[in-house]
Amino acid sequence: MERITHPINLVPVGTHEIGPLFGNQFNEFHADDSGMILCYPNTFLNAFQIQTDGNFEYLIFDMAGNELEKGAGRMSAAVGEKLLNGLYMIQIKNSNKNKILKVEKN
Repeated sequence: MERITHPINLVPVGTHEIGPLFGNQFNEFHADDSGMILCYPNTFLNAFQIQTDGNFEYLIFDMAGNELEKGAGRMSAAVGEKLLNGLYMIQIKNSNKNKILKVEKN
């Protein structure tokens, strides 16, 4: 996994992950050129943004595996506004991918 501190001018190259799991950055995942899932900022204060190609569905779980929020969007959505401070897992599915990410709300 390649870690960066300033997510500027990112270029996808094959299968990889870019970005820290925590900090005021974002997570970006590419499996190939057929789509991507962005989730930022991470750590977030009010809500975080999901961006992906086309339609997507998401589920947010606490660390015990309890489902707290779910929804769907097209291209992007702000989510997590009602969550309390803490660590969460978010599952994001689009037509090409199914990713599970760890996010933190402060």
